[in-house]
Amino acid sequence: MRIWLIQTGEMLPLTSSDRRMRTGHLAYELARRGHQVIWWSSSFDHMSKKWIEKKDTTISLFNNLEIKLIKSIGYQKNVSVKRYIDHWLLASKFKKQIKTETLPDIIIASLPDHHLAYESTRYALKHDIPIIIDLRDLWPDLFVDVIKRKIIKLLVKILLVRDYWKARFSMRHAHGLVTMMNYYLQKGSELSGRRNNKNDRVFYIGAEKSAIKTPKNIRKEIDFIVSSVREKFVVLYIGTFNRICHPKHLINSARYINTINKNNEIEFILAGDGEYFEKLKKLASDCSNVKFTGWINNDEISALLKIASVGVVTTNEPFIGFVNKVFTYLSGSLPIISSLEGEVKDLIQNEGIGYSYQYNQYEDLAEKILFLEKDRGLRNTMASNSEKLFDYLFDSRKIYSSYADYIENMNEKKP
Repeated sequence: MRIWLIQTGEMLPLTSSDRRMRTGHLAYELARRGHQVIWWSSSFDHMSKKWIEKKDTTISLFNNLEIKLIKSIGYQKNVSVKRYIDHWLLASKFKKQIKTETLPDIIIASLPDHHLAYESTRYALKHDIPIIIDLRDLWPDLFVDVIKRKIIKLLVKILLVRDYWKARFSMRHAHGLVTMMNYYLQKGSELSGRRNNKNDRVFYIGAEKSAIKTPKNIRKEIDFIVSSVREKFVVLYIGTFNRICHPKHLINSARYINTINKNNEIEFILAGDGEYFEKLKKLASDCSNVKFTGWINNDEISALLKIASVGVVTTNEPFIGFVNKVFTYLSGSLPIISSLEGEVKDLIQNEGIGYSYQYNQYEDLAEKILFLEKDRGLRNTMASNSEKLFDYLFDSRKIYSSYADYIENMNEKKP
């Protein structure tokens, strides 16, 4: 088959050390099966806020997998007018460029972005092509949720009425709606009016098993951090420092632990980058037990997982989600301490893989870290439970093999 993947928010796996995310895993699995895969993306990297290319270009990763990059204007803040304009322009250029392309057999379009998903859906309907919408987030609510005043929130919702309609249109007309968690499938079905559709599925994000990797491409500064904490109890945070998920409360927990236990053997490693990075480094300037790595590659993630004792997910507001770092920690057989609500909280409670805490209670987070540091037997039991759960539910090899099967079967049932 000739398959189009439409996704602009992921890091592109352009080298062997680049971390593969959801579309990356799927692209490689489909290409491995012999399908011709064309991945439409942006020439601006959403994760690093840097240009991959400053023009429209096509990158061939190997014979049957290519990435088509479309240039727009870029942006520096995730929630901003400039990002909205960037995505709108990108979708407009995409609409023009695909007019001269060879028709695909099937399209998998991520939502967000709702502009691209909408243009992909219109194109699919016009040419009787099956389209799968992969719902990643409840856009355009991202732009509304940051507003606190009710009257302004209402006005912005009115301004974005066309955007909400585009998102609903894409989900309503999809041959299949795919999501990364049950909550999103429920919300997507309600918003689009496609309840109990037999083609709708949940495929978790998942991760590659960390234990099977031998880290090779590691920078000296990361290797130094790994060596310096090897005998300590290591609390690990991996992720993008964005508005919803950044480790402010974890830094406060580190400071709190320092005040009540001067001789503690607990070290905090905060791995990642993002718009809050410099502000958080300044916040942690008085915490000798906190180390920042900056952005890390796939091998460096594996190296940190091997020496970590527990993985932490912090949010700065109540949030229902299944973020990448959950799967990453589980891939390294780590217990998890998390402030996420919904399915993650249920898994932690039901599977015995860690602790939940309220998002703004850094003292509670600190106490749970101290408890696991003291009771290593319990930590090891939780680590074993994490390993079993990962192997059963979240191994990316199994997830994206099933996702690829689903796509192949969907094409066989095309209208």
